[in-house]
Amino acid sequence: GINCGQRAHHILPSQHREDHLNWLRSAGIDVENAIKSRQLEVEPLESTYLRTGRFNMDDMIVVIQEALKAGAEFGFPLTRLIAHAETVVDDWSSGNKWVEYE
Repeated sequence: GINCGQRAHHILPSQHREDHLNWLRSAGIDVENAIKSRQLEVEPLESTYLRTGRFNMDDMIVVIQEALKAGAEFGFPLTRLIAHAETVVDDWSSGNKWVEYE
């Protein structure tokens, strides 16, 4: 998507950020330029899935809507969003809401 001028919004645990960025670099992505131009945004779980302290389906839908709206406002024709959020529901107390969200 980045090579096609689309925006990439990635959400993953903070401890995986550098490995993820290195993986993108090895795939030929100019990570620094993509981040600077807002074409690539890599966010941690704490500012997305857990921004209210724990997983909240309704709040996360707002987060996604904001990310998609921002992409359009920045002039990108499409925003691709990927997330690695398996650690968000470690205790699975919100498991039913997670399944509904997915």
